[in-house]
Formats: sequence, C-alpha cells, structure tokens
Amino acid sequence: MALGTVQSDTADLQTPFRNSGTLHIFSVSGLHVAIVGFILWKLLKAFGLRRGALLGVLIPVLFGYAFITGLRPSAVRAAVMASVFLCGALFHRKGDLMNSLGGSALLLLAYDTQQLYAPGFQLSFAVLAAIALLGGPFSRPFLRWVEPDPFIPRVLLTGFQQWAWTLRQQVVGLFTVSAAAWVGSLPLTLGHFQLATPVSLIANVVLVPLSFCVLFAAVLTLLSAALHLTAVQALFSNANYLLAWLTMKSAVFFASLPGGNFHIAAPWFEETPPAELVVLRLPEGAAVQHLRADRSQWLLDTGSSDHLRYLVQPYLAYRGVDHLDGVMLSHNDIQHAGAASQLWQSHAPPFYYHAATEPWRWDASTTAFKKLRSEPWPGKPLARGDRLALGESGSVLVTAEVLHPPARWWSRRADDRALVIRFCLGPHRILWCGDSGFLAEKALLEHFTPDELKSDVLIRNQHASDASFLPEFVAAVAPKVVIASSQNFPAGQLLPEHVRETCWERGILLLDQSQTGAVRLKAWAGKLEIVPYRTPGEVITLAATPGG
Repeated sequence: MALGTVQSDTADLQTPFRNSGTLHIFSVSGLHVAIVGFILWKLLKAFGLRRGALLGVLIPVLFGYAFITGLRPSAVRAAVMASVFLCGALFHRKGDLMNSLGGSALLLLAYDTQQLYAPGFQLSFAVLAAIALLGGPFSRPFLRWVEPDPFIPRVLLTGFQQWAWTLRQQVVGLFTVSAAAWVGSLPLTLGHFQLATPVSLIANVVLVPLSFCVLFAAVLTLLSAALHLTAVQALFSNANYLLAWLTMKSAVFFASLPGGNFHIAAPWFEETPPAELVVLRLPEGAAVQHLRADRSQWLLDTGSSDHLRYLVQPYLAYRGVDHLDGVMLSHNDIQHAGAASQLWQSHAPPFYYHAATEPWRWDASTTAFKKLRSEPWPGKPLARGDRLALGESGSVLVTAEVLHPPARWWSRRADDRALVIRFCLGPHRILWCGDSGFLAEKALLEHFTPDELKSDVLIRNQHASDASFLPEFVAAVAPKVVIASSQNFPAGQLLPEHVRETCWERGILLLDQSQTGAVRLKAWAGKLEIVPYRTPGEVITLAATPGG
C-alpha cells in the first residue's frame, strides 16, 4: 500500500478490495498521494516554514513519492493534479478543483494523448469531477445534523461536544465524498468491468481512515528508521501491521455482505438466447466451457489456477456471473480441474460433478479429485446413464446425459477416464468429448447406436498420447460442426492433420480454436447460432432437426 510493490500473492489479496469498491486503497493511487501530501504538509508546518517554501518542498516530494512507487500512471496523475492545485497558492490564487482538473488533463494529454482511452485516467478525472460537482449538494441534507445550534456560542461548548460535532462532520464528509465518487465512477466501472459495488458507500467510510493510519504509521516508521530510533521503529512497524490487518479484515467483511457487489452482463443491448454454451480457448491444452440455461449457470472444467485468475474469472465477470449452479470436472488433470478449490472459494457452486471412476487409486493427495474427498466440497459422481436437468427457458430445455465412462472403468491414463456428455439445448445435440481418445470412442461405439450418438456439434480436445477422432466414430456422431482446440506447445496438443482431412472429406465445418478463439453457441427452439470470437460477423446457423 505504501510503496506499490507487487508480490506473487497480491492478486488474491486484491479481490476483497475490488469487491468492496475500495481497490484504490490497496494499490498506489491518487488517494495515497493525497494522504502522503497531507501528512507531509502537517509535518512541514510544524517546522514553521512559510507557504512558498513549504510548497517548494512538498511538490518535489510528491513527485519523488511517485518515483519510488515505480512511476505508476495513477501516482503520476495524482502528483500532477496536486501540483497544479497547490501552485495556485504560490500566485495567491484560491485553488479551484475543476480548473485544476482541466489544467492537469491538458498537461497529461499533451504528454500522451493515448491516456484518454485508459480506464484509470477516465476514472481518476470522473471521480474527482463528481466530488467537485456533487460533494456540496450531497452534504446539504446533513447540515443541520453536523452543525451545532448557531445560537449557542462555540466557546460555550464542552470539549466532548466539540469532539462529537467534529466527528459528525468527518463521518458525513467521508460518506458524501464516497457517494459522489461512487456515482461518478459507476458508469465507467459498469462499462469497463461490469461491476457495481454499492457497499463501497459504507466501506470507504471505514477503510479510508484506516488507510490514512496505515500510511501515517509507515511514514513514521521510515522517519524513525532514518533517525536510528530502533525501539520506536519497531513500535510503529507493529502498529502498522495491526492497522493493515484491520484494513484487510474490513475489506473481506464488506466484500462478503449480501448484495454488496454484483456483476452485470455486457453488452446489455444484445439479444439474449434462451440457452447458450461458450467454449473458451485456453492455452496449454486446458479447456473450460460456460453453459447458461436461462438463469442457471454451469461451468465445464475450471482450468488451472492461473487460467482461473487471468481468463475464467474475468470472463465470468464480463458475463455477469456471480454464482454457479454447478461445475462438471471432466477428469483429474491440473489443466482441467486444477482451480477447483479456488473456484469453490470465489463462486461456491453447490455441486461438483465428476466421473465415478475418479480419483484413481494411485493419484497424488494434492490433486483436485483427492481434495474433493478430503475437504467438505459437495462432490457428486457421474457414470454412464446418468441424466441431469440443467435448466429451462421457455421452450428450450437443457439436459445432460453421461455417455462415458461406466461406473467400473479403470485406466491408468486420466484422459481415458474423462467424462463424455451429450448436452441437449432444446432440439440441438452437443457432444462434449474433452480429451477422450481411442478407448473411450470404441466403448461408445460398442454401447450406443449411431442414432443415439448423432449430434449437431462435437467439442473435442487432444488426448495426451492416444489416437482419437476415429473415422467410424465420426460417422456415427455425424456432426455438422466440430470445435477443436489446438496448441503448438506442447506438441501433443496440436490438432492432428487427420482431423482436418476427415472433416474436409465428410463436409464437416471445423472450427480450429487457434484460429477462431472462443466459440459461442446460442440456442433457440428453431435454430442454433455458432459465433467464433475472432470473426463475430461470421455466424453459422444450424436449423433444428425434426424430433431433435
């Protein structure tokens, strides 16, 4: 918070601050520059410096603080804004926040016009402009509550009464500034991050004073260290630790309040189909699909921890998904189920569905499926013949039928134990094969007839070491579209050439995700639209077949 250092574990620490609308407290921003400037102003005034000399020291120190924090754009912007505002005093002019914002914007954009399109730049100026314009009107209804009786001379107020009135003024000031800042930032946070945090109205009233205390203790720690006051330094360091702990716990508390934060799907103007399935493209052979049936939200695999943090969670936020009705884990592989524990902590799905053959008897205790057994996660096994109703919207009923593996199917390779599920989005059949290979395809051909396997869309990844996409299996499924992952590294995740040849020979449309990116399937009762992410203007439409 004080120096802007970034460590490997800070991403998890940022989450409660982001969800409580107080991320500006966690990361170095304009608030930190303002607090540091205020602290230094008070310390320098104690030495009796005149205003001109005080400002001559303070402005370079603010830029020095921005420098030691890594010249972060937010810190530089705040230093420029503060300097423009303070320079008015050098010319005996009363500072005006709106004029200072305009001057700061001209200076920053003259240096780099591209900053205009940066979310941080937009938020900084929108928030301060909202505070300048709305702070006064928002505080007027509270004037009678924060001002003592005008007919009572101030000298007659007791010390406790003066302290009480000052406390009221500070609380109301924090609340009205927080409200104005929230109103100013709301359109941008919805547009850029699809996130609304009404709890920030209260959270900032608590966390801003705490952050002030944290930074004040940090400054005193540095000063005592410079003066070689070791005992005093230790005292302030421990106080800083306690204040930082209180700040973190407060952020976690406010972030956990029901309705305190929520995401809104974007774009809001887009027609919403009754059901849809989005096949995300993840690196390293990982796979994640998001299935929505009206308001029911399902995730097929989780990816690894890094995939969840940098790809899956931002995607869920973009789609306005704050909860999951269930997660299906195809098999015990770190690239497919490695983030199950983190997802359970962030979205708390009521059930984790997994193959009944998992975990394998010799799997390590640290794997996701072993944790399903050792921790109080709500896990449910699935085997061939199981059916699930996932949701219904109008005339589109979404169901899942498990085709593989059987309840007693043991193989040393995890890919051979992977779930194969046929999803029915109304009349549209989608076969999810995942990493399944030769053994799974042969087992499906032996147990099911071609009519039972026939599907409109086949979704597949690469088996780690075995052949897959057998000609007889493709003939039985008879898909119109195949969605396949492909990665140049590792070599085993590269889309085999025979898959391309088979699709070309049979007239099957192959969507190679290394070229198309994510693929979105939108289901209506009469049609299925398939939209590749990288070519959104290209829409593949499949008409519903009679009888499904």
